[in-house]
Amino acid sequence: MKIKVLSILLLLLGLSSVSMASDIPLISEVDFADASRQASKANKKLLFIYKQNDCAECDSFIADLASRKESGELQKFALYQVNTDQGIEVVCPDGLELSDDEFFSAKGIHGKLSLVFHDESGEVVYTHNGIPTKNRLISLIRFIAEENYAVDWESDSKS
Repeated sequence: MKIKVLSILLLLLGLSSVSMASDIPLISEVDFADASRQASKANKKLLFIYKQNDCAECDSFIADLASRKESGELQKFALYQVNTDQGIEVVCPDGLELSDDEFFSAKGIHGKLSLVFHDESGEVVYTHNGIPTKNRLISLIRFIAEENYAVDWESDSKS
């Protein structure tokens, strides 16, 4: 009896994680320009979560992000998931075509899960590979939301 109840609870927890994770749209990288335009209009930064299918840790992390999105911690961000298991063909505005490996290398993406933070204009601000700890995630969110990277860049360039 206890095992059956435990199984049902685990199933419900898993289903709630999947539904929360689905609150963050799953798009193709080729939709980046449209996502960037929408975020810019809303004065939001972009957070792209590059993940693999069949990664329970990734799904759990994304479900946690979805709950943080609802609580307001991520209100300055537009969040999207991108599945790295699918082939990505990226054609840049200048006509340059990038393969999966070239694209991921250009963005600094490797590993099971990568977070790529973009500013309002779509430029990559920071890439974090792997699932960050809660404290690291909060620090990253604040660092990007408060545009500390811009301050650091300006002070470094004046030196």
